Amino acid sequence: MKLEEVIKNNIDTFNSDEPSDNHFDKFRQKLRKSSNARELYSLVYRVAVVFILIIMITGVFYLVSPKEHCRSVKTISHISEELQEVETYYQSQINFSCKKIRNMNFDDKTEKKFVLSELKELDAELRELRDDLKEYPYDDRVINAIINYYQLKLEFTNNILNKNVTNNI
Repeated sequence: MKLEEVIKNNIDTFNSDEPSDNHFDKFRQKLRKSSNARELYSLVYRVAVVFILIIMITGVFYLVSPKEHCRSVKTISHISEELQEVETYYQSQINFSCKKIRNMNFDDKTEKKFVLSELKELDAELRELRDDLKEYPYDDRVINAIINYYQLKLEFTNNILNKNVTNNI
């Protein structure tokens, strides 16, 4: 029953519609403290987000850009052992055929000059393909283009040698 007495004795205090005078001042101080904390947390979150974005963008550039170890790829033999075998085979066959062609006697000197200039043009194409390989290592299209180049050059040199053999018969 004491509670009822307290309420009856202080009825004016309970019925007042207005809070005490310093209530709003205390409320503003609490808001300032919480807004300062929110601003601090907001700043920390912003810095964290920017940091994460920088890391993500760096990762994307790392994945997309050619890597330094890839730039050292000068020929397809640097990519795998199988491609090394393929390149070694074609280069040895082509070198053997080219040596024969250089030592070959042609009926016409202009024909020999033409064949040698074609071989030089083919070599220039290989240099361009190797530049592409440096730029795009492990790109199957470039690798296949180089293999096709070797096949074409070997076929060209073999055709020259076969033509000379049939002309001499």
